[in-house]
Amino acid sequence: METPVEVNGGPPAPVCVAPAGGVADLLRRGQSVAAWRAPGPGRHDTLPPGSTRPVRGQVRIDRVAGADGAVAWVVHVPGTQEWDGDGRGSPMDLAGNVALVGGRDTAVAEGVVAALARAGVRPGEPVVVVGHSQGGMTALDLAGDPRVRRVATITHVVTAGSPLAGRTPPPGVQVLALEHRDDLVPRLDGRSHPDRRDRLTVVAPAPDGPWHDDAVPAHSSGAYVATAARVDASEHPSLVAYRAGLDPFLAREGATCSTRHVVLTRSPGPRR
Repeated sequence: METPVEVNGGPPAPVCVAPAGGVADLLRRGQSVAAWRAPGPGRHDTLPPGSTRPVRGQVRIDRVAGADGAVAWVVHVPGTQEWDGDGRGSPMDLAGNVALVGGRDTAVAEGVVAALARAGVRPGEPVVVVGHSQGGMTALDLAGDPRVRRVATITHVVTAGSPLAGRTPPPGVQVLALEHRDDLVPRLDGRSHPDRRDRLTVVAPAPDGPWHDDAVPAHSSGAYVATAARVDASEHPSLVAYRAGLDPFLAREGATCSTRHVVLTRSPGPRR
């Protein structure tokens, strides 16, 4: 187990607009936490319009409530934010990557469990977890984590540019994995990710866009948002069925949305 984390977060933000654009909108909202990069040449992403640069270790939780009182939750987990690997500061770092690849419990997972409980998630309320890169690996692990399943009912996972081989969703969890053919990151585990009954994998070339000057353009979360828009427009029966399952998390007549940003930091206690 990595160094424990501390969870810091205030009350929910003012009411937001529920996600309206399907998979693309879910990934775009995730950029509000996933797009953090140190300023300088080679940064992968730009922030969505109107966003402020998030702090390290920030996770976003959206609560979507329908007019009928039904509540659903969207959890956005960022990818790698630091590469020093010293196990301090943001848990979205190289040390977290090593723990994920090694199949060990991660500080991010521990923090997300606490954040969900603090946000008021109740068992039986559907949850979709969205993650780019390392965040996608964490998202799939969260879906099968017994600690999470005691406090939340994860029904869907959306990943972008994540190496997922060897990770199996538990029964009842539907996974959509987006991969760019020229993105090396999803193949870091050395295996392909074929379609399964519980996992739909979309492999496509990275689209052209403003990220072409990035250090790793095919891995940019902005490029994956553009690919997700093509997924939303597709009439492939499998994609149509997956999108239908996302309805509780998206805008509908009378639905309201509130957002909570939670910051995870490694606590100074000893490693466990």
